[in-house]
Amino acid sequence: METRRAILTCERTLDFVPGSAIPRKTLKDLLRAAMSAHYAGTDSPRHFLVVREESTLGELAELAWEDPSVGSASIAIAVCADNRTQRHMGQWVVDCSAASQNIVLLARDKELGAAWIRVFPHRSRMRVLAKFLRVPHYLTPFSLIFVGRPLRPLRKLGASADETKIHIDKW
Repeated sequence: METRRAILTCERTLDFVPGSAIPRKTLKDLLRAAMSAHYAGTDSPRHFLVVREESTLGELAELAWEDPSVGSASIAIAVCADNRTQRHMGQWVVDCSAASQNIVLLARDKELGAAWIRVFPHRSRMRVLAKFLRVPHYLTPFSLIFVGRPLRPLRKLGASADETKIHIDKW
């Protein structure tokens, strides 16, 4: 799939085909895409925790806050920021966003569905996820992305740009 089509069909998937496996190569590609996202400074502040265990995915889905139906996903990827490598105050939010978006876009490119669950800036979500996944104290959970085969084909979202929010040269 081409990049443009992946972007324009990048709707959130909440229903996945139960029991569908993600090939190891696809998982590596998703992680490589995440790690390829631009970041500020010289050291990437991001770490990725992959959850493949079905029972753990089910428990994570109950913590998903937004929709527990994501539990039938094949994998979940927790994107976390390493507070030890932050060179530019607060930049890790942008860095982790870019990594999360790359996962979602490449998943769509590979005809997979993805649900990006917001963890940051909700402190209670951050604490619960860190405890559940045993994340080291120096990492901050940013997002949780469920990936799997979508139950229904994703539709093209089309151009939904609000022309009143586009300005050329000057405001």
